[in-house]
Formats: sequence, structure tokens, C-alpha cells
Amino acid sequence: MLITVTEAHCDELGHLNHVEAVRYLERARGQWYRDCGLHEGDGERFGSVVVNIDYDYRAECFLGETLKVTTRPVSMGTKSFTLAHEIVKPDGRIAIDGRCTSVIMDLAGRAIVPVPECLAAMLAQSSRPSSNRPPGSGEDHDVGAGDAAKQGPGRQPVPDAPRLPDDDTLVIHFAHVAYRLAERFALRRTGIEHFQTWRREDTLARASEGHVLVVSGFWSDAMLEHAANVRFIQVCAAGYDQFDLDALRARGVWLANGSGVNRNAVSDHAMALLLALVRHVHTGRDRQREHVWRGMISDLGRREEELAGKTMLVCGLGAIGARVARLARAFGMKVVGIKRDTANHDGSADEVRPPDRFLESLAEADAVVLTCPLTPQTENLIDATALARMKPGAYLVNVARGRCVNEPDLAAALARDAIAGAGIDTTWEEPLAPDSALWDLENVLITPHTAGETRRYEDNVVDVLIENVRRLQRGKDVLVNRIV
Repeated sequence: MLITVTEAHCDELGHLNHVEAVRYLERARGQWYRDCGLHEGDGERFGSVVVNIDYDYRAECFLGETLKVTTRPVSMGTKSFTLAHEIVKPDGRIAIDGRCTSVIMDLAGRAIVPVPECLAAMLAQSSRPSSNRPPGSGEDHDVGAGDAAKQGPGRQPVPDAPRLPDDDTLVIHFAHVAYRLAERFALRRTGIEHFQTWRREDTLARASEGHVLVVSGFWSDAMLEHAANVRFIQVCAAGYDQFDLDALRARGVWLANGSGVNRNAVSDHAMALLLALVRHVHTGRDRQREHVWRGMISDLGRREEELAGKTMLVCGLGAIGARVARLARAFGMKVVGIKRDTANHDGSADEVRPPDRFLESLAEADAVVLTCPLTPQTENLIDATALARMKPGAYLVNVARGRCVNEPDLAAALARDAIAGAGIDTTWEEPLAPDSALWDLENVLITPHTAGETRRYEDNVVDVLIENVRRLQRGKDVLVNRIV
């Protein structure tokens, strides 16, 4: 069953209300009952009573998303049967899953023992393993989020899903310079052997020891030659431009990124940068250090601004960009989004346009926010030409990749007040070069690639990791944020 989230079921930020989500699952369960001839309550032959229900909330659903709601039997006894429920997001992530146990009743309200043969046959038919379903008819044949972009002519063949070992022999290798991934994973008490390396050279030296590698900045393609046992790589960040996808595909190594794990943090940070710029918070902090109390300003052009009624242009309506759009709309802004697939979006933006309309859209924007991946098409997306299209009073916020912006062109534009200001979280080189002109510009607010940092980061990564590991252990070919 496919259900599109409507405004009536959401809060003010466009999040699906959990009560309404459960109703979606109840509708799917009711449909399954009817398909099996098991009618609830006023059925012609049978009824049922729910005796236990348990739901696990894993990810938010948003206004406009088309959700896949499924119901399938997982066990059947002589007195009761248990159904599994799932709400699956467009990117393949499971938003809600649960179990519902019911006792089969006759119309007089008495439990039927044993289960009638005709009903047992219907249950058995519905509970056949998904491998018996015709191609394209079940969840095992769905396309993962990362594969969706690869559909169409010239798509590389997708390797069979790597079957991971069971928990007693599986080894997971975490690799990060700062994030305490192994420590947070240990708190889940999975019993899976794991370890963490904190330096690039140690990561390379121990690359062959794990079946699963959780990595981001430490990765280089040379590492693949040393990772003979690695079957699955979980990127602990959204960006994956450092990976040679063809090389991974050739070796049968699957890859999933961490899209969405820092969605809240990065989108919050983007809005914080914009708010700091328009409200002059950054210069207020400068004056505070100088013990200067600024007086009221008569010049309208030098005063603080407000966001309500302004237009924001968001380039990249993924998990982060979509949330930036929702936050901006909560501030009363109109939002125009740039997205490759304009027909498939969650309604977070007031209007969605294709990338070839980006330049013309700049002239309308009071704020331009970059939340796109780094690709050949987005490298130097903001250059002298793009900056010339922007309003003199417009602000640029970059929480994407540093190379999405031509830094010399940006510095030159800011120095001559061609745009009002810029909030920069990522740069060409990190750390930012000491002689960069950006350091000394008052209309620039720089943060050291910290937009994604949050106290929840490790736990969010572990959530995605465990879900993908469990799916691969079951032989599933649908992963959360699958790229290869």
C-alpha cells in the first residue's frame, strides 16, 4: 500500500504525527485482513482481536513523502498469528516497524481453535517467503535509495548482495579521527566483535580484519587493495565522492552513505549561519570583545534584516536541504528548491526547479543555501557568473562541499559588497589557508566544518549501520542509503 503524507497529518514543521502513522499501519493491516477473507469486527465469517502491538520509531516522515506501508505474517500458531508492519520511506529507510499479534475469533466473539483450514491456507499463501514472489512484486525487488539515481540506460549491473556472517563471527571496523563510534556501538550489546582505529595509517594496516568498514575521511582507494575481507562499507557521513564506485562494484563490495544522520545538525547550522548574518550576531560578538556598545543605526541599508517574506533558494533537496526548506518556511520565507528529479520531492519547498534553472533563480533569492553533493556539475557552482546574478542584499550559506564555491570569486565579491555576506562551513582546503582573504572579511562567518557535529552523531550512524548489517545478514538487497 502506498500512502502520501498529507498536511492534515503533520505538525507545523511538516513531520508526520506518530498517531497518524499508526493509523496508516492499521489501514494496511485491515486491507491484509480483507485480502485474506479475515474481516475485522463486522466480517461475514471471521473476526479478530489484537492482543499485543509494539511499534519502533526509527526515522521521521514528512509532508509530501510517498510511503510504502506493508503487512506480512511472520508466525502463526493454533490460537493466534503475528503480523509484521513496516512504513518505508522513499530513500529505503524503515521509518516505523512493529509487530501485531491477534487472536482469531468467530462472530460470537469466541476464539477459533484450531485455525480453520480455509483461513490457514490463506495465511500460508500470504506468508510465503519473498523469494517466491515474481520479480518487482515484493520488497526484496525494490531499488535502494542509492540505486535510484543509477536507473536507466547505461546503468552498471548491480552485484548480488554480500551475505554477512552471523554475529558470532562478524567483525566491524570503525575508523574515525574523533567520533567515538565503537564506544557507542558497544552500548547496543549486539555481541558483535568490533574495534576502532583513530589514525589513517592504523586504518590501512588493519583494513583486512573486518567484514564491515565504517569510515569517511580516512578512506583512499588504495585501501581497497588491503581490505580483502571487507564486504560492506558504511560511510559515516553523507559525502562519498572519495570512493571509486566502479572499483567497489567490480569487487562486489557494497557501499551505503550516512545521508540523514546529521540532517538535523546541518540544517540547524545552515539556519544559524543565516540568522547570525541577517541579525548581525557575528559583528555583535566582535563588538563584545572590544567592549563596544553599538548605537542605533539610521542608515536602512546597514540595519539588521528579518527573514519573513524573503525568498530562499536551496540547491539540493535531499534530507538536509528539505529540512532547511521546512525551517525556512517556518520563519515565513518562500522557498525555491533545485533538484534533479523535480517530480519526486516531499513538498518541503514552495516550488522545485531543475538544475538548469539555477542561475536564473539566483536573481530571485534573498538567501542561497547549498546542501548539494560535490559532483562535476556542482563544482564551482557559485563562481563569478553566479555571484553576479545574486542580489546585492543576498546572503550565501554553504554547508555542502567547499569546492562547490569558487573561493577567490567569492572573496572578491564580498570585498566589494557585491552580496551582503556569506556563511561558510566548508572550504577548498581544510583547515582554511592562513592567507585566505576570507578570514578578514567582516561580512563572512566561518565555522570549521562543524555543521554536522552533534552529540547524537555516533548514535545516528550506528542506527543506520545496524539496520544495514541486519538486512545483509538476511540476504536483503535493499539497504538504507545504498550507493553501490
